[in-house]
Amino acid sequence: MTNIPSTLAQQTQPERQAPRANTQKNVNQTVYRIVREYSEQKKLADKNLQLLDLPCGEAEFSLFLKDEFNNWQFTGVDFFTNVQNPQLTFHKSKAHDFFNSSMAKKYDIVLCISGIMCFDGLEKLVHSFYTHMPENALLIMTNDNVLTIRDRLHFLFFGRFKRFSLLNKTFEGNWNLVLPQGLHMVLRRENFKDINYRYCSVYPEDFILLPLALLIYPLFFLYLITRKSELSLRQKLNLFPAQSMYCRHYVVTAYKNEKAINT
Repeated sequence: MTNIPSTLAQQTQPERQAPRANTQKNVNQTVYRIVREYSEQKKLADKNLQLLDLPCGEAEFSLFLKDEFNNWQFTGVDFFTNVQNPQLTFHKSKAHDFFNSSMAKKYDIVLCISGIMCFDGLEKLVHSFYTHMPENALLIMTNDNVLTIRDRLHFLFFGRFKRFSLLNKTFEGNWNLVLPQGLHMVLRRENFKDINYRYCSVYPEDFILLPLALLIYPLFFLYLITRKSELSLRQKLNLFPAQSMYCRHYVVTAYKNEKAINT
């Protein structure tokens, strides 16, 4: 499987600092880097592409991207905000209602940043993404990683993962606990191709448990590679690298039947 390269051999502009917005630190920066690399690879900066940001929040990140990719058309969808900006087409709507309406178009790039834990019907959402993307379109989803050493210890002693409440409110913001392997399966079932994970977002306090993570990961590595699976060894290690033990977030890229990239 060929992934988008982590750095560009040549960059026409220096990398800017993306706004953090309502997610973990360095998540939007990682997404920005992926979008920029993808645009450079495909020479898309001057084309009239459609980009969907769902949920977009206050649209800080979309407007940041619009400043660089000004030929692209940006659409933001969120149920809890009301963005009024001429640079962005905004729809105040729930995700499933948006896709069931006539407002939804075909989108060349779809962003779902820190939204998985807020939605029900993940399979239906991913299916909606797929059906509203043209051939070879790029999907980028991000989610909290609950497989860190910190989260594993927290679950062992308190029965909950750090970012998720033990007793949820009726309208809890972060409630839908999705493991990376679960999201991977949903994407495969929907026939997305070249699924690639990047782990990010490390805080200073995470380094306290780093020695324990490095001690445990070799055992986990042996367990991982001996499990029978339809995934290749490379895919297994991409899904669960050493960084999964201490990075608090992951970013997933996938393509709708990407034929230019071989798995």
